Amino acid sequence: MINILVKTLREITETLLEMHFLKAITEMLAAHFHATFRRILKPSPSFERWVGFDQGWASTRLSIEEVLRELRNAINHNLNTVIDFYFGYFLQYKVVQRMYRRSAYACDLLDAPYFRAEVSIDPNGTTGLSQHETLLRLSRIRNAFVYYACPMIFDQEVLWQEANLNMLQIVDVVGAPSYQDPNERHFIEFQDEHDNNPIWCTDPQSGKAVSAKEWPYSHPHTNGFSRMTAQDILRLITDTREVTSSNLSFESKKKVLSCFNLLSFKVEQE
Repeated sequence: MINILVKTLREITETLLEMHFLKAITEMLAAHFHATFRRILKPSPSFERWVGFDQGWASTRLSIEEVLRELRNAINHNLNTVIDFYFGYFLQYKVVQRMYRRSAYACDLLDAPYFRAEVSIDPNGTTGLSQHETLLRLSRIRNAFVYYACPMIFDQEVLWQEANLNMLQIVDVVGAPSYQDPNERHFIEFQDEHDNNPIWCTDPQSGKAVSAKEWPYSHPHTNGFSRMTAQDILRLITDTREVTSSNLSFESKKKVLSCFNLLSFKVEQE
């Protein structure tokens, strides 16, 4: 009985890992963009099946309920745009295992010891999509940046210490394979705790990862987001005119103006 209790107390779960890193990541992103995020998204367990992620940080005019509903709709219908959604970062945490011996699922490119996190490919009974497929669809939404968060933590005692972002590997979902057979098992596999080139297994395919500490600085959109469409520009002009109107309250004016230090504009001749 004592051994069972000790094992339970030492267990590391996704929920504990989320709680451990939430404050540190939020502060890092806010400092990097020189602003606080307008929305921190944490879906309920019952709603997470629709959007796939554990935690999200978004800049949007929508309320939390509205943006979650719009993301759910976009994923459900495989859409690539969400109105009034400027950009967002989304994480799905995974518990990482330290493997001292090679398993049947180990990639041939890796030697023991190595590290792995299992990808969930079982279709949800309600949505019909696996968590992995849901995240792939989310990553196709314009300016939605989606990642697996893989903490290299193997002792629960570490969770009571200050979060160390160098212990968290961020794996980009873009470029990940689409797994359709629920009878198979697939993993993200790392050669070591700081591996920036993990392997999607069991059909080997190279992935991209970076430590959370370096994550914002290595992001391809750090110095500018995707080119705006004509519709986006017209909507931005309209929003700008609205918030600069003297008839609006100070809080209303902050609605869009607070986002201007997050965006940059460049005029190019074709």
